[in-house]
Amino acid sequence: QHPGERSEILYWLAESEDNEEAKKSYFQEIYKQDPGSPYAPLAYFNYYTFKEYMRGYRPALKHLERLAKEFPAHPLTITAYYLLGLNSLK
Repeated sequence: QHPGERSEILYWLAESEDNEEAKKSYFQEIYKQDPGSPYAPLAYFNYYTFKEYMRGYRPALKHLERLAKEFPAHPLTITAYYLLGLNSLK
């Protein structure tokens, strides 16, 4: 097994999962067990849905704030800041 291969498999399992709790479990396993994986920032961001981010769900917004600290150089950090900024306008 190649490094990161497990994270890739888990990521695609999560993406194909209909059950939200199972999906979150896969995503969480990726970013907690393999934070250096290229899939970790994606898994971290996708732990909550855009709907949850856009509706200002407090735990989701706190999660976004941590994304910038955990993965500061990842392109999703810009999206996280954008979503946090939108929420601050409410």
